[in-house]
Amino acid sequence: TIGRTITFLEPAQSAAKLTQRLANHNVVSDSDPESLERYFFEQLKQNSSFAGIYYGTTDGGFVYVKRDSSLQTDAYQTKFIRVDGEHREVNSVLRDQHFNVLKRQTGVEDSYDPRKRPWYMKALEKNRLVWTDPYMFYSSKQPGITTSSPVYGEHDNQIITGVVGVDIEISEISGFLARLKIGKSGSAFIINQKSKIIAYPKLEMIKQEVGDGSGELEFRHINEIDDEASREAYNSLIKLGYSLDIKQQVSSTFLANGIEYQGIFAPFNHTAWPWVIALYVPTDDYIGNFRANQRNNLYMAIFIAIIACLIGYYLALRIIRPIRELGDNAEQMMLGGYSEIGDIDTQFSEIKTTTVAFTKMVSNLKEKEEKNNELTSNLRQANLATILRLSDAAEYKDKDTAEHILRMSSVATIIARELNLGESFCENISYAAPMHDIGKIGIPDAILMKPGKLNAEEWKIIKTHPEIGGEILRNPETEMLSMARTIALTHHEKWNGKGYPKGLKGEAIPLEGRICAIADVVDALLSRRCYKEPMDMSKVFKIIREERGEHFDPLCVDAFFKAEEWIVEIYDKAHYRNLMHAGSNQ
Repeated sequence: TIGRTITFLEPAQSAAKLTQRLANHNVVSDSDPESLERYFFEQLKQNSSFAGIYYGTTDGGFVYVKRDSSLQTDAYQTKFIRVDGEHREVNSVLRDQHFNVLKRQTGVEDSYDPRKRPWYMKALEKNRLVWTDPYMFYSSKQPGITTSSPVYGEHDNQIITGVVGVDIEISEISGFLARLKIGKSGSAFIINQKSKIIAYPKLEMIKQEVGDGSGELEFRHINEIDDEASREAYNSLIKLGYSLDIKQQVSSTFLANGIEYQGIFAPFNHTAWPWVIALYVPTDDYIGNFRANQRNNLYMAIFIAIIACLIGYYLALRIIRPIRELGDNAEQMMLGGYSEIGDIDTQFSEIKTTTVAFTKMVSNLKEKEEKNNELTSNLRQANLATILRLSDAAEYKDKDTAEHILRMSSVATIIARELNLGESFCENISYAAPMHDIGKIGIPDAILMKPGKLNAEEWKIIKTHPEIGGEILRNPETEMLSMARTIALTHHEKWNGKGYPKGLKGEAIPLEGRICAIADVVDALLSRRCYKEPMDMSKVFKIIREERGEHFDPLCVDAFFKAEEWIVEIYDKAHYRNLMHAGSNQ
């Protein structure tokens, strides 16, 4: 319906193009009204859908050519309004299709002023090509729309000399709606954004006088029309919370004259014509036959529902249940479980065959997982042995054993677990922590094994071992080696920023470095070194508490003491007395 309606508006697009040409090419001018009349006349002959073409000047002058069949068909009437100061003269000419004069009138009484018309005022306001809202034409008393454009001076394109406009009657749209068949007794109307009906099957019903005595006509508001169905259709849209600027189709149900109607509202979706077309039809027009058979349909629906339930119950018992059991076992496999599948009770050979194949698959997967776990374990042990030997190489120059490496790694891992850092992090730090002092390989023996205090130059050299370790572990190929490199570089950094080699502070120090800082200091204080005796455990714990927030990360210290029982177990006194001499932890 919208598509058919827009067909009647296609001439409006042509009118817009013509108006723009007239304005842009200096075709219109008030200097020669007779030539302008002839041009407008020819344009009307070429465009049968145009109702009239006119030009209004800024002083109130007017040249208007329109179709007029009052005396004979294919006739045209021209109105001239000439203004010279206070003098105003109105003349009219009626011509046939060959431009011959049929009738001429001079001194016509006519108060028409183009400057007060919507098409003129809107074009001046917007200063561009515009479309008017639908309105009743002054002369023909028919509904229409106008496209108009300002006209600029021939020698000064900054001065507006007037406005040119083209009228297109839209009464034919109402005729189309009158012929439209919507169900047995449905109807339609078109409404604009101001809730005025601009097209209706009975055209005369939407016209009314303005009320100012001018004789002009206007469209009726939708709530003023003598048609309850149309009024209630509009009100049903408003009650749904919509306005007349809808962007897509809307449906509604409403009552009018005791009859239920179904309504549909659709926008034109055209910036020039922001209108809505409404169609409505009694519900019984299209579902009356269904309602007549509603009871039989209800009984049939109930019967079908019962049969469907019985079939569903049978499927649940015979098919769905065994399939669900297989699905549950598959889900367990996804979670890492490989429990044996018992016999599944079913009469369907296909499901039994699937169950047997599934059982074999589970058995094979379980066997392969066990082999994979064994290989993974062997590989992990081999990796750990390699790490310990590599770490021990650094500690060997310091006359320490792998005992220091393992103790330090255990403490670091316990702290990581108390911090809930996840299994992957904890496993990586347990392998990475032993390599914290691998850079000592590059420190001279005389410095590492010196029994007394180091001088300033020696202390400067030994403080290079973190960076040497970082260089040894450069370009790590695994996540664990990357962590080992980070630990080697940062386990001597301090929370307060007074550590080395970079003087990092607070959370700028990687978490693994903060954890290993505690583990390394604890083992160093509890171990016998070439320049000191082991310290009592209570004193060591007191130092750790005192350095909370200074040397050590407060959260890591808290985690350390939460696991105090495990830490003490690692440093069991009986075992501790038998430890070999530990190396330097400068």
